[in-house]
Amino acid sequence: MHRTSLEEMIAEMNLYFAPDLVILDGRKCFVSGGPDQGEVRTPDVLFASTGRTIIDIEAVRVLKEFGAEKLDIPAEDVPMIRTALELGIP
Repeated sequence: MHRTSLEEMIAEMNLYFAPDLVILDGRKCFVSGGPDQGEVRTPDVLFASTGRTIIDIEAVRVLKEFGAEKLDIPAEDVPMIRTALELGIP
């Protein structure tokens, strides 16, 4: 699974289930490094939505506001989000 196009494959996996509610904990996040060490910021946000892709778009926007590295593109152009939008995943 980690060969190529991992982000696109993650989006495609969402075709197999449709949760009624998505909750994203954004009280703390890495803006560099990760997933187990790096620079941590505290946006102190909690998102709830029926749309998986929409919640990811908002999360990327928050990460950008808090100085996340490697996010110098619009949220809709992040490969996983772009693929999800192309597949019609809300």
